[in-house]
Amino acid sequence: MHESSRIPPGALAWHLTPSFDSTVTDRPRDRYTFFRFESFWREQTGRPLQPSDFRELGLADDSGLLTVAGTLMADQRLVFSSRVFCTRWNGLDKACSPGDDALDSQEFEGRLVHLLEESCHFVRRNSCLRFRKLAMSRLEKPDYRQDAVREAIVNALVHRDYRTNGSEVQIHLFDDRMEIWSPGGMTDGSPIQDRDAAAVPAAHRNPVLVGLFRRLGLMTGEGGGLKTILSSLPAELDVMERAWPGFYSTRTHFQVMLKNLNWHADRMCRDLDPKLHSLLRWCRESRTREQIGEYMGIPSARFVREHVIGPLLKSGYLRMVYPDSPRSRYQKYVSACWLYQSE
Repeated sequence: MHESSRIPPGALAWHLTPSFDSTVTDRPRDRYTFFRFESFWREQTGRPLQPSDFRELGLADDSGLLTVAGTLMADQRLVFSSRVFCTRWNGLDKACSPGDDALDSQEFEGRLVHLLEESCHFVRRNSCLRFRKLAMSRLEKPDYRQDAVREAIVNALVHRDYRTNGSEVQIHLFDDRMEIWSPGGMTDGSPIQDRDAAAVPAAHRNPVLVGLFRRLGLMTGEGGGLKTILSSLPAELDVMERAWPGFYSTRTHFQVMLKNLNWHADRMCRDLDPKLHSLLRWCRESRTREQIGEYMGIPSARFVREHVIGPLLKSGYLRMVYPDSPRSRYQKYVSACWLYQSE
């Protein structure tokens, strides 16, 4: 629940920034139902949705006619392009296994809240959650961080171009990655792959939807969507480059690629020498430099530091328990590779 669910007068000045989602339609609000949206609003804000909120949120005008954003919240399907196609492919691409290409496929249509919930459910159903039992809990290692998935799907639904008939958001899951495609590129037409995704300023195609989803607590502040996707990932991925998310755009579409963290961790760790495999498995519990040298049968502390621990730290297989004090006499090292943490 948010700290405040009251909508300040004029806080969402949607009428001052003409956009497609603020366009007033010829559909009266009282001819349609909004049961699911009203229920979701209450769950998120802690208070019932009032008739006056439709005007304040930019979902209807003074006369009660719905805007395009309002039609996207109705229980009835009023916008044909409000659809999401989800597919779990068999392999690393769409033609990996002829005759059995798709393992699961679903199409969703209608109100945005429904599309968000069903799309997230499809991803959860078609991905795995590894875990390792600990003394009083368990360590979970999902294929995809759900906060990153949710943020990417919300961004696809809110920032997409709804003006193209026959278009839809597409979610493709492969063995090693997930691709989320949405109609409409960057608002200025520039390719996102040529820019720093964490520093891209906000430019909203659908400001009414952005304001609404912020009120619902489903979006972050200005320009925070891509930052949220990046910051939701494990800290160890700053050296595990093959598992870093990717962004790509043209003038007609935008793509977010999330990597299957467990799949890439498996491949990353399997490239190692068998002796190092054994060491990393042993280092699921934190170990000192002396313990590592003894385990490897290497008496020279300098050799262990420069030729065992150093390369493993640099490649991301090991991490320091006390990274702010790298030369501490109490320093210990623990496996940073997901394969060993989730065994």
